[in-house]
Amino acid sequence: MRFTFQLAVLFICAANAISAATRPNVVFILADDLGWSDTTLYGTTSFYETPNIQRLAKRGLLFTNAYAAHPLCSPTRSSIMTGLDPARTGFTSAAGHVATVTLEKQLAPRAKPDQRVLTPTSVSRLDTKYMTLAETMKAAGYVTGHFGKWHLGPEPYTPLQHGFDIDIPHWPGPGPAGSYVAPWKFPSTLDFDPAVPDEHIEDRMADEAVAFISANRDQPFFLNYWAFSVHGPWDGKKALKDKYARKADHTNAQRLPVYGAMVESLDDAVGRLLDTLDRLKLTDNTIVVFFSDNGGNLYSRIDGLPPTSNAPLRGGKATIYEGGTRVPCAVVWPGRTKAGQTTAALISSTDWYPTLLEMLQIENPTGVQFDGISQVPALLGKTAPRDSVVCFVPNYFPRPDTIPATYIRRGPWKLIRFHADGDQGDDRFELYNLDTDIGESKNIATANPDLVRQLNDAISTYLRNTEALVPVPNPNFDMDTISRSDKQLRAELHMSDDWYFLDNGLIRIGVDRSRGAGIGYLSPSTTHGNVLNHFDEGRFIQQSYYGKKDGSMWNGKPWNYNPVQGGSWKGDSSQILEFHKHNLEQTIFSRVQPQHWATGATCPEAVMQQTISLDGEVARVQFQWTYSGENQMLARHQEMPAVFVDAALENLVYRDQGKLERRVPQWPNEYGTASGQWFAYVDKSDWGIGVFTPGTTSFTCYRAKGNGKQGPQGSACSYVAPLRTFSLSTGQVVRYDVYLTLGKLADIEKRFNAVQQQRKIADNSAAVIRRSPTAILRRRDTNEDGFLTLKEYIGDPTNRNIPALTKMFTQRDANNDGRLTIKEMNNQK
Repeated sequence: MRFTFQLAVLFICAANAISAATRPNVVFILADDLGWSDTTLYGTTSFYETPNIQRLAKRGLLFTNAYAAHPLCSPTRSSIMTGLDPARTGFTSAAGHVATVTLEKQLAPRAKPDQRVLTPTSVSRLDTKYMTLAETMKAAGYVTGHFGKWHLGPEPYTPLQHGFDIDIPHWPGPGPAGSYVAPWKFPSTLDFDPAVPDEHIEDRMADEAVAFISANRDQPFFLNYWAFSVHGPWDGKKALKDKYARKADHTNAQRLPVYGAMVESLDDAVGRLLDTLDRLKLTDNTIVVFFSDNGGNLYSRIDGLPPTSNAPLRGGKATIYEGGTRVPCAVVWPGRTKAGQTTAALISSTDWYPTLLEMLQIENPTGVQFDGISQVPALLGKTAPRDSVVCFVPNYFPRPDTIPATYIRRGPWKLIRFHADGDQGDDRFELYNLDTDIGESKNIATANPDLVRQLNDAISTYLRNTEALVPVPNPNFDMDTISRSDKQLRAELHMSDDWYFLDNGLIRIGVDRSRGAGIGYLSPSTTHGNVLNHFDEGRFIQQSYYGKKDGSMWNGKPWNYNPVQGGSWKGDSSQILEFHKHNLEQTIFSRVQPQHWATGATCPEAVMQQTISLDGEVARVQFQWTYSGENQMLARHQEMPAVFVDAALENLVYRDQGKLERRVPQWPNEYGTASGQWFAYVDKSDWGIGVFTPGTTSFTCYRAKGNGKQGPQGSACSYVAPLRTFSLSTGQVVRYDVYLTLGKLADIEKRFNAVQQQRKIADNSAAVIRRSPTAILRRRDTNEDGFLTLKEYIGDPTNRNIPALTKMFTQRDANNDGRLTIKEMNNQK
């Protein structure tokens, strides 16, 4: 039996206000966990297909700076229904389904010894004391219907108790019951027995919503379509999964077929709603809102990979960074918004309640105050009403690991206050300029103390005004429960403005420009646990080459020819010839003139470069160095590359001939073989860093205990270097990849096995795969203006056929303006 029988009750609604008959209908579409880059709205995906969401946006106004009030679903949903900030209501976690009923915010009396602060206990139900958006619209004569996910509490806190005439499927859980594809596991009392085999829940919800629209076409209605998609569980239509499997590109972070299928099913539902409005000739009298409750999920795993990528934004769902709360947003207000327009105005999910009331000319309920602001001026193309948005995330979340924090976005500036997270129990700050650093890779707080002070004062005012329960220091906090490497990092690494980071919410890897583009920082995204040794200047993850003895001395002993990417042992930095972070593709590239490790002399006959990228929980470093010297070097073993790990990780683990080997290396160098081609330095709990260098089976290693001093004279570290033997001659180019990951030993090996398999597949298909013109433009468009100059088209001139590429550029440059468009790249007129 279908749910549509319940629609009959809607025809008895006779108390509509006279003026309501002419008021516009409202369709509010809320996606679940849909990231800013999960649609085609912002030009950030080439994998997902969302033509209907794009169609909706073209009919109205697209917001580029739309923010959920919180990076988790229940708090954002509460903010939409109440117009109140989660800091005020106390709904600060995704707690709408938990068994415990909590209606009042309160500070937890205790915390774990490794947690610096006491945090609030989140409210778990949307209290019926609040006058919701649905109740206000119902009182104004609207028929109200809720379809899909709620997650603000079961009975007696469901949509039916909060102003909705109908609630389908009347389900309190965080996702669809059991799966997206029938048979579902909704309670039998719902009598939700689909008539179509293998029916998708989003198709069923669209059917029910279409029936609601059809039944109420002659009276004003408020349709709350809160999709289940694209929240877990990870499931979709087989035909769509097969379609996206054929599209998948293993070099694209967005490549999981099941997620592509889920996005398309959401888009299909949006299309059904738009088609119904068109068919019933309701389009010109219906306001449509499209929004998401938070950013894309990066912490779950599908076949070992995160579901999606929020690039170029940092982080994702549950995090304080842009990927957690910046969301897709479009509004269609017939006759008022200009079709196809875009606005950079700031908008928060708390704004929807007052905004819709003003759009519909409904008076605010008596005694109700909003934290949100009406966005009508922005919708009409006038001055944006907001100068800032603030987000309060006071809890620790285990997936991903988070630190209680509050951020403010004002203009291009974003300040994050990490509550009581400093070494002395004080607040710690990160400041970013989103106009120049949308990926939040460079913390400029230290260089801008006045701005930090000003924005922090604004955060304090906000917290007071919303009566937020601000985290306070944990009296039982034990510093010894935080890893040694974490303490070092907080004291030493954050002070530098020369670090550039890649961060996908799972792994954060850093490059220090002041150290010859040395890689000196690899950590989980939000716990700041450093594992790479960062004291020893020039020796992080390094490219180097050992040649014949050249007469130089180090530590009183003769040394070999040894150009090193990072610089000399004394801390002298190699010269950076080229450096850029490509925000669109989330890569860091550097080209360096190396220095001799022992003497510090520049090595002009060598050029070294690296490209760093992230793929889920694995970082990839593509190394290359070119030798132009006249002297031929005899074959000898080379480090591919040297990896210097925090000394707290003392156990070296590797697999050789099928056997798992363990050792605690001693000083000086030891040697061994590893047929598995990977190594892991782990602590006593088997957590640590993994290193995989394809094509190497032997290695050298040691452990240096150091003398407690900072810098190269006192550095303690664990060291491993995969080895390969080769000679060197003029014009030779050496290329190799290094993969790094963090985690438990079993997970490290599993990930590297997956990388090996992916490389085999790629190698087998290399003969038929050609990089598309679109991919070439995206990769080489360093200033991201949508065109390629000749210099960009050629790219790195090392080992490139410049005359041939110049000729090809000229042939494609149809209008002879010295730059290539995507059409010209595809040889289109």
